[in-house]
Amino acid sequence: MIAMAILQTGRVLLQRLVRGALSLILAISGGAVAVAAPPADHSYVVSLRRLTEREYRNSIADIFGKEIEVRGSFEPTIRSSGLAAVSTASLSVTPVGFESFNKMSNDIAAQVTAEKYRSKLPCAPKDPKTHDDACARKIISHYGLLLFRRPLTEAELDNRVGLSHRITEQTNDFYAGLGYSLSMLLQLPDFIFRSEVATPSADGKGGTLDSYSRATRLSFLMWNSAPDAELLRAAGERRTRHFSGAGEASGPVDGFAPAGCRHARLLRRHVAAGHL
Repeated sequence: MIAMAILQTGRVLLQRLVRGALSLILAISGGAVAVAAPPADHSYVVSLRRLTEREYRNSIADIFGKEIEVRGSFEPTIRSSGLAAVSTASLSVTPVGFESFNKMSNDIAAQVTAEKYRSKLPCAPKDPKTHDDACARKIISHYGLLLFRRPLTEAELDNRVGLSHRITEQTNDFYAGLGYSLSMLLQLPDFIFRSEVATPSADGKGGTLDSYSRATRLSFLMWNSAPDAELLRAAGERRTRHFSGAGEASGPVDGFAPAGCRHARLLRRHVAAGHL
């Protein structure tokens, strides 16, 4: 009983720390963005890590294309106990660091929406001089999934599409509005930080990482980059089966890929089957 009480107290403290850290992050970066509400299924955040420079660059290349350049400077990664990765668990981003993220985000979004790369977007507006909410929603939903490593909530998606709509009306340029919304996605903690979410076990003594967190952890472990659309779809299918009662989550919170899992398709098959 004492152990369970300590575990529950630790969860509450971690949740408060994470929410407080995100609030501070938003305050530093201007605070003019909406943050997703905490999960309603009793899930809880077990870890939060900032992307390293290599993880950031690899993610941008894999999500938008290798032709998209990341121009800007990153704060140096300080090693902790001899490991660079350990230090990213400390939520330390200075105002100068956030200004750099802001500039890089604007530049990346401008490249993605530039005329020479527009053919790679999921759709094109009926008229580039006016808003097209259906097309904007499709593009933002597509990149939101890859950047946040989970699907956008309806509130998040509505917020970004509405922002794109307003900027398009002001500029008479669909791609200006779209670029603004994509830039905001790139600046949010949901992209800059990797959060891992767990679902409590039935006995309350532990928890299991949700499928999106597993896919993300495994992808960064094996490729040092964000999971691709196929892996995220597999994670989504696993999550749907679990919450509909058709499947049961398995594996500990700190589980990793099986020793023989070295190929992308094999990894996706394991995630889809619920083995990971």
